[in-house]
Amino acid sequence: MDPLSITASTITVIQSLIAAYDTIKHIKDLPKAFAEVGRNLPLVNETLDLAQQALVADKPDENVQSAIQPALADCLKRAKTIKDIFGEIEPGHQQEKGGGAREWSAFARFYRKKVVPLGKAHKVEALMRDILSRLKVLAIHHVFKAHAESLGQIEKLESAIRALAEVEPSLPDSEFDGGPGTNVTQHISDSGRGLVSTGNHSEISMGNTTKYHSGGGAMNFEWLRHLSKPLDFEKTHAESLQIAQRTPKAGRWFLNSTEFKEQWRDGSLRKLWCHGIPGTGKTVLSSIVINHLRARFSSNPEIACVYIYFDHRQHKDHRLAKLLCSVILQLSHGAKHLSGKIQEAHGAWKSTRQMPCERDYLKMLKSQAKGFTRIFFVVDALDECLDDLETNTLDGFLGACRELPDNFRLLFTSRPVNRFKTLIEPGRELPIAADDGDIKAYLGRFIESRPQLNGMVDKGCKANPSFREKTLETITDKSHGMQVPPRAFTHPIPGLRSQPGRVQERVGPAVNESGRRVRHGLGPDQEAGPAPAAAGDEGAQLAGPRREAALHRRAGARLGDPQRRGGA
Repeated sequence: MDPLSITASTITVIQSLIAAYDTIKHIKDLPKAFAEVGRNLPLVNETLDLAQQALVADKPDENVQSAIQPALADCLKRAKTIKDIFGEIEPGHQQEKGGGAREWSAFARFYRKKVVPLGKAHKVEALMRDILSRLKVLAIHHVFKAHAESLGQIEKLESAIRALAEVEPSLPDSEFDGGPGTNVTQHISDSGRGLVSTGNHSEISMGNTTKYHSGGGAMNFEWLRHLSKPLDFEKTHAESLQIAQRTPKAGRWFLNSTEFKEQWRDGSLRKLWCHGIPGTGKTVLSSIVINHLRARFSSNPEIACVYIYFDHRQHKDHRLAKLLCSVILQLSHGAKHLSGKIQEAHGAWKSTRQMPCERDYLKMLKSQAKGFTRIFFVVDALDECLDDLETNTLDGFLGACRELPDNFRLLFTSRPVNRFKTLIEPGRELPIAADDGDIKAYLGRFIESRPQLNGMVDKGCKANPSFREKTLETITDKSHGMQVPPRAFTHPIPGLRSQPGRVQERVGPAVNESGRRVRHGLGPDQEAGPAPAAAGDEGAQLAGPRREAALHRRAGARLGDPQRRGGA
């Protein structure tokens, strides 16, 4: 379904939940978690109404729709699951069976029977927290942000998420420990594309159900997380994707390239190496690729997308076991089966506390991969992977990649260092340089979203109608293939890396220079004399061409703060 249809369906389900909660809220000793869920249903309904209004008013393009569709679909699935749970414990439903008791103790067993086989991610408070987290991600998306901010929706959602995280659980975690030889129903993501962005670090385990016999107890992967403490790359992915989505059609040139589309995505190319200098937007581009693959193959359970975002600031956590475990967890959440190797490792740990070694993790990954016809594996910023003699992480990781079965398609991004070409052994290379159209589009939206800055540019346009366009052209020309989001000059962006000195050196003077070019009517390749200095408030004291140049210098001062960080 399209986002608008999904939103309408979810609103219908939420409204039915509001009615159902009015019935069960009178149960004596009803867990506080249920009360918290019921208290948040109107907030969910209100937020979805805003989303519906935004979708009708703004009519987002296909690219934006594909980006927001997974989060909306997840909200619908979790809402339906809560509805099923409410149906199991609704007093009228039980009275028809000859019940009639109005105390929670009479209904608790129905709730336990419904939830325990599915896992603790299906407790009502966990389901509602996931819904709110996805709505928060949607609320900060540029399509909905203006509507959400006007009513303080983001703050309301954050407050509700915190309250649900602190509420007394509806069932203790001990209920989900399981026992020997348990037949388990493992709940798995419908999209089968790995973890989905939530805005926080909530565990995802929603979707179709697959039954398996663990041979040693319920397997909910907490044991694997406890042993290896895998890295969580979802936060970096969500932040990078939000940046990408502020620029319409960003990365389209890459998605339409022959190397990516025909040879790697749809062809037989196994390894594609995409390299570019710092600041060209490699991490943002990786998030675009991941989102594109998730959306395109969401209906095919035999195709998966997994990923790793390397970051030099996480070197202490760069261990091969952690990296492989992260990929295993992504792949297992989207699988229709759990491989024998994973079950063997779980059984060994449960009975003897035997710790898996690096080789065991690789065996588990290769075994789990057999359930897929194709697995897209995106590895961002390989050059930031820990490379030392003690851990040997980089060589160990690339060695593991070389052992992956033929159904893997690997895409690496890094700086253009010859050593990586030797290590990766790519079938094709694709240089990355910031697309001028993407840079100009992002700059334009940035200026428009800042009333004070936009006002200065508007004043410049009164003196010269081409002021805005020439400003964008000058900054773009001086970027030299570096796509540094303008927001980075006023707000540091977590998870992104750059060389702020080079950014300041190139972009700051570019903004200042644009005023001189406009004043002299020069093109990007022509030179203008130095702009005259003026004391005090140039915008107030100067008029005509000199005022125009002053506006550019003021814009440069705002965008060129050397203390700020840029994006990579």
